[in-house]
This record gives sequence, C-alpha cells and structure tokens, in this order.
Amino acid sequence: MSSSATVRKPEREFGLISRSYTEYTVSEEWKKHRSAAYHDYRRQWNENPAKFILSGYPLNLDIETTTLCNLACPMCERTLKLKNGTFRPVGHMPMDFYKRIITEAGKGGVAAIKLNYLGEPLIHPDVVEQVRFAKEQGILDVMFNTNGALLTREMSKALLDAGIDGIFISFDSPYKESFEKVRVGAKFEEVLENAKNLFELRNSNPKYAHVFLRSNKVLFPTDSEELIRDYINLWKDKADVVGFTSYMDQMNKKPIGPTPGLYCDQPWQRMLIRQDGLSYPCCADIIQGLCLGNAQEMTIKELWTGQVFQELREKHSTGRCHEIGACKLCPYLSSRKIKF
Repeated sequence: MSSSATVRKPEREFGLISRSYTEYTVSEEWKKHRSAAYHDYRRQWNENPAKFILSGYPLNLDIETTTLCNLACPMCERTLKLKNGTFRPVGHMPMDFYKRIITEAGKGGVAAIKLNYLGEPLIHPDVVEQVRFAKEQGILDVMFNTNGALLTREMSKALLDAGIDGIFISFDSPYKESFEKVRVGAKFEEVLENAKNLFELRNSNPKYAHVFLRSNKVLFPTDSEELIRDYINLWKDKADVVGFTSYMDQMNKKPIGPTPGLYCDQPWQRMLIRQDGLSYPCCADIIQGLCLGNAQEMTIKELWTGQVFQELREKHSTGRCHEIGACKLCPYLSSRKIKF
C-alpha cells in the first residue's frame, strides 16, 4: 500500500458534484489492477451526464437483493418506515429473477452492479453465487455496501474468490459507545476485526489486488474535527478510501425552486431495481414516487429508455428538475453545485 495519503475535496476539483460527499484517499493501488474497459466505463460515468449522452443501457444497476437487515440504525429510511408501518414486505430477491436481470445486463454491456438498497446484502443466502454469476456474465464492477457485521473471514474469502470488485463498510463513529448507538445491533470490535481480516486477505494474494475497499461514515452536524481525525486514523490501515457522507434530514426536506444549470447526473448513469421488481431512476429514498415500471414485466432496456425516464431526463437537461415532485425534494440534488 502507498504510504502517502491525500485529503480530496471534490467540490474544488470537479465541476458538478454533490457537496454531500468527500473522501480521504489512502491508496489508489487497486486502480492499477483494473482493466482498460473499467477505466473507460469510469470515463463514461463522468462524461455521459456532462454531455447528456444516453448509453443503450445504464452504466450501473443498483439491485436490491434483499430487504432484510440485521441492524436498526435510527437514521436509516428503512428503520423509520418500519417504525411507522410504511415499509413494504421484507424478503429476498429470487435467484431466477436475479439471474434474468444479470443475464440481460451482461449482454447489454452494463458495466457495474451494486447489490444493495434498503437491506443488508450479506443476509441473502446466495450472495456469493450472486457475485460469481455477475462476473461470469461479464460485469466489470461488482460491489456492495455492508454494515460489516456478517463479513466474517470465511465470508470475505468466499467473496474474494467469487470475484467481488468492491466492498464498502458503513461505520459511523471511531468510538465504541457512539458507534453502537447509531449502528444498533452491531458490535464495534467485531466489525473492525472483520474489516481488518478483509483488508489482510485482499493484500495476501495478487489476484485480489484489484478489489477496492472503502469505509463510509455519515457525517453528523455534531461531529468534531477531532472525531473526524480519529475516524481516519482508525480506518487508514483497513481501507483504500475513508469516505464521508453528510447527514441528510429525511424528515425535513426543503423543496428546490427554479435553479439555472442545476441537474442530476444519475439519470444518465444508473437505475435501481428493488427486490420486488419495481424500478426507479436512482437510489435516493425520495424517488419512490417516480416508478419506471416493474422489471418482472419489462426488460432493463425498456425501463431505461421508457417514456417516464426520458421525460425526467428532458426536464433535468433543460433546467426544470424542480418540476419533478420527487426531485424537487431530493436533499442530494439540493446539495449540488451549479454547472453553467
């Protein structure tokens, strides 16, 4: 691993990007072990929304393989909906449905899949097979976010052998007491040990050198600079990147108005398929009011190029995203810089 580290401030380095995320980069060694096709996909990830280029298929599919979770984090949309009785029935995505999605994705040139939404992907009994099958179908970048509680050494080894490309561990405090208050049901020491084992396994074999490991922290308004420094110090020997996502108040959303130059990248980058097949333009919780259709009845191609999605793109590309009910209340969109 590289001994040098840099703090990146995306809002200074790039044009249109969310102010809600920044990261501390420990090493980019893993990038050297990715294919030319992967780097071309990442070029398209930035270029397509900047130039409003619509590819034949989404570059990335978010696939909710399960709605079950072993934790009850108080800031999570899933926890809030369970408490007020508005969350949908919980369950796993059937493997035959999953394989149909992935088979079309592979043939259509989808570059990346992320195996989660409002659930813990490691709960799915077939998660290792899901990774293996996606790699067999030619998906370049197979990844997921996890709370890390179920990421045992055995599971890490199985995922690495199956071909996983990225694992991102959500971990919200460098201090045991506050961590366990936020990540309700997880044990501080156990998750850290799991992360350490994964990191060591990744570094133990050249065939795993391409795997990208990241820690993610929700940055709360009360977090001090000392806490952030302690968090980086805790994770810089267990991850390639230490990421910070600003806390978004899901209960007090403020609508955006007409804002020249404001639009979202994601309609030209990705699409979400929920465990029940319903599809949405992105993985922002507020987008649930804008269904594209059901992937159990339509193809990925039909969903991606359908009228609902095309009308959404047209409004974003012409500075009228505030006319979309779901988008005007999106806290991520309202945190973006303006691009002229």
